[in-house]
Amino acid sequence: MQVKENVVSFQGFKIVLYLCVILCLILIYVKYFKRSRYHIITSQLPTARGFPFLGIAYKLIPMKKFLYILESYFIKFKSWNYFAWIGPQPFLVTVDLDMIKEILTSNRFLDKSTTMYSAIDNAIPKGLITSPGEKWKHNRKLMNSTFTHKTIIKFIPIFKDGAQALVERLNDNVGNGECEVFEIIKRTFLDMAMETTMGVGLYKGNDNHNEMIRGFNYMLKQVANGAMFSTLKVGFLTYTPRYYKTKQLIKDYIETLIEDKRKANDGTIDSKNVNVKSEEVDIRKDADIFINRALNFQDQSLFQHADVLNETQTVIAGSFDTVSTQIYSILIMLAMHPNIQQKLFEETEEIISVENMSIEYEQLKQFSYMDLVIKETLRLMPSIPIIGREAVKDVTFNGINVPKGMQVMIPIFILHRRTDLWGPLAHSFNPDNFLPENNCKRHPCAYIPFSKGSRNCIGWHYAEVVLRVMLLSLIRNFKFTTSFRYEDLIFSDHISLRYVEEPKLQICRRNEFLERIN
Repeated sequence: MQVKENVVSFQGFKIVLYLCVILCLILIYVKYFKRSRYHIITSQLPTARGFPFLGIAYKLIPMKKFLYILESYFIKFKSWNYFAWIGPQPFLVTVDLDMIKEILTSNRFLDKSTTMYSAIDNAIPKGLITSPGEKWKHNRKLMNSTFTHKTIIKFIPIFKDGAQALVERLNDNVGNGECEVFEIIKRTFLDMAMETTMGVGLYKGNDNHNEMIRGFNYMLKQVANGAMFSTLKVGFLTYTPRYYKTKQLIKDYIETLIEDKRKANDGTIDSKNVNVKSEEVDIRKDADIFINRALNFQDQSLFQHADVLNETQTVIAGSFDTVSTQIYSILIMLAMHPNIQQKLFEETEEIISVENMSIEYEQLKQFSYMDLVIKETLRLMPSIPIIGREAVKDVTFNGINVPKGMQVMIPIFILHRRTDLWGPLAHSFNPDNFLPENNCKRHPCAYIPFSKGSRNCIGWHYAEVVLRVMLLSLIRNFKFTTSFRYEDLIFSDHISLRYVEEPKLQICRRNEFLERIN
């Protein structure tokens, strides 16, 4: 009897073993077929191949090499399009203007690159950045109403308060020589992002403020690392216990604010039952503010609770990280180019006076030279240096066959430095690049700091206005200098642009008393 049971057991084991072998063979065949198909496809263009499984990924680490390695292949291949094996799959890498226009304006490339954005999707599942086509269309249509011109103009008082807070924080560093300012800037912009999204400020110096700053900084760093590891299909290696703890911390904090907001809107808020300090519950009643609209969408069954939570985190992270990088980059450029800084200061003196520091949107539009400075900074230092898309169906464009599922990479950082578009000094800082006579003949995709097409950055107008308010206040109060040389700047792709070595700035007061923009 025992022998019979052993025989049956052994036969069962053999069946399971055979099934496992068959399954493995099927997987190997599928992988081989897919890879063989990719090899046929990549024969259409110059291809950076590298090693099996790794591709050229080993060259892209550390991240400070990423942008420059991608650029080197454009030079090597003498082509604006090439394929690159990054990990076990190829990417179409392009700075070809017509190809970019097709990718960014066609529904055939509506989805974001699942490989490039998988780390973001893990941090904020199915938010506006990573949602697939149909879900993205639904949520974007609803969220557009929270980023209208009318709504952004209502935020100007918050931007003015934020500008004053940053002026006061930077004033603490006057006379201290060159100092690090990026963290100070990020703290201020997180405050404003919370105000404009949730109607609640974190406020200077309290525990929640410091905890959220550390949390967002850590998550952004881990997401950047995860993006690189995801190309090798090992993104999970970056999901450490600290990662999950920080992710939960941010989620819990935002959940608390959402619940506070719902209670406040119902007139039933009880500050004794929440973890957020009572002085933080300064919730705006404006129906146009993002969280109010999001909760209204949920009441109408247009949003699920997960949508409210994830889109809130998306808006906050996007509002503070990218725009803080932009203002920091502008200050660096002004510090390195004192003649341009002086010209900008003179423009502010022409438009506003010490006697009347009141500024409204119509006056902001009068700062034409400021507009040139901002655009030129975004050309050389776009907040998001690389964007990715994925073909949702087979596409043939200019004789290039792009199959469904192909990952596409558009390095905006490199596009904006093409010498055939921007002249032999394309790598130099020159606001005159955007004078009407120089800008009018350029291809519409030659300059895309906020992407382009229906899936462009939803917050582009938010950035446009807050940068002007912030820059006006800073230039009126301070003169910025630095010993760091422009040619020594090295840039890194960490989802948003980062400096391998962040330049320190010296801050000097222009006047005895600080000026406040009203």
